[in-house]
Amino acid sequence: MKRIWQTTVLLVLFPIFFFCKPAELSNTCDPKSDAYLTATFLRFLTNDSSPSCLPGFSKLPLQIWGVYSDSPANVDVKAMAIYDNKLYLGGTFKFFGPNTGGAAILSSTDGTILDETVCPYLEVLTFSNVAISDENGGFYLAGSFTHVQGKPKRSIVHINANCSLDTKFDVGTGSAGFTINDIQLVGDKIYIAGSFTIWNGEARSNLAAVNRYTGALDNTWVPNASGSVSALAPDTDGIFVAGGFTTLNADPLFGRLAKISYDTGALVSSFAPNVTGVSVQRIVLGQDANDNKVLYAGGDFITVSPTYAGSFLMDGSQTSWNPAPNGSVTDIALLGSKVYLSGTFSLMGASVRNYFAVVDNNTGSVGTENLGLIASDSVASLTEFGGKLYVLGTFTSIFGTPRQFGFSIDPINAILTPWNPKFTNSFSSNTGKIAFSSDGSKVLVPGNFYSVNVVERNGFGSIDLITENLRTSIHNLWETSMHSIPKTKFYMLGAHSVPC
Repeated sequence: MKRIWQTTVLLVLFPIFFFCKPAELSNTCDPKSDAYLTATFLRFLTNDSSPSCLPGFSKLPLQIWGVYSDSPANVDVKAMAIYDNKLYLGGTFKFFGPNTGGAAILSSTDGTILDETVCPYLEVLTFSNVAISDENGGFYLAGSFTHVQGKPKRSIVHINANCSLDTKFDVGTGSAGFTINDIQLVGDKIYIAGSFTIWNGEARSNLAAVNRYTGALDNTWVPNASGSVSALAPDTDGIFVAGGFTTLNADPLFGRLAKISYDTGALVSSFAPNVTGVSVQRIVLGQDANDNKVLYAGGDFITVSPTYAGSFLMDGSQTSWNPAPNGSVTDIALLGSKVYLSGTFSLMGASVRNYFAVVDNNTGSVGTENLGLIASDSVASLTEFGGKLYVLGTFTSIFGTPRQFGFSIDPINAILTPWNPKFTNSFSSNTGKIAFSSDGSKVLVPGNFYSVNVVERNGFGSIDLITENLRTSIHNLWETSMHSIPKTKFYMLGAHSVPC
């Protein structure tokens, strides 16, 4: 019996000693361990430069780059590997770029994003439409976002001069996610135009005003626009409003273009343009050749006759200025005696001008300036600042020079400036209304993009984990899988469009 028991014990212990081995230990300091790859990747993401093999405490702000396309649905990182202090990524994507979200504060000189240790990224989720200066070095930003810099924020936020979020400014639920087309700062109020019927739980008809310091809704300013309001233009005794509304404060004589008071939103009846048609999409207050104050308007509207662009005196009467575009004008900028127009037109008078034209502010005659845009291009916004014209749209080159959806030009000398922001996504009409800081050094660009200053890396790229710089890499690799064997070779598997 004893022998049988001993034999049984041996039979049980034999496979344990000879066929079973302990699980492999996970060692973050061992390059052969999976934990080493994970820990190194986490240390890169958290900007950790400590000597430990484990990720240390994060050092904020994080300067994180990612992979992007024109849509999150088109982004998929299928494999990654670390070798020789480089992080290699393979998959389905188009660009590498900083994690900005749908707005970015850039240099007004060359379009580079400011260092995040000095100016934290806004990390807007998801998109924004319009920005204005707060006249103290910061900005107000409006759009359909839900979060900014990781904080729940809706509709409008205030960005301080150091690029941080002003947490004291809060509009609550704002427009509840509905479109904001324009905002203007006048005195202690921010005037808001868009397509909404409620503001932070209170009924509002496409127009609202909030306190510039707190974001609290102004309950004394309650104009009533029957349809969407596209644009605002401040004047000394009231604010001009333009859009597709057919009545304002229930009065059909003030549809599409009107002027209302700053205190209550009552109609300023001395301005009576009596505009009909589809809509007025853009208005800019300026001067004509005789130094008369005039309101330039663009859209698809009718006064005496159908037109896409016109100007109005302060009593609402239309001037003789008529550049005669053959399609809608969606944005206007002024500089000296020139009026810059963008829109859906292909002709300005009898001259071929695809989507952009420069006309005289006296006669409306078209100038010789021509961006040479092709049929698939378009211009979304025009902004003049410091004698330069900043342009956003769907183009990818200007005068044969690569410019991905944004550029700046010296319009007097027809010279392209170094401003080259390079966005992941293009800009559509009534978006990308940019703003400059009060000292002119920074520009806040809102939009529906995910990153700026992007570098094209079609499906494969690498980042140096020490310098955090992008590495020159093979392009156009799709469905990629990668494996590394230390001190030997680096292998990539997938559907490649160029030889490896």
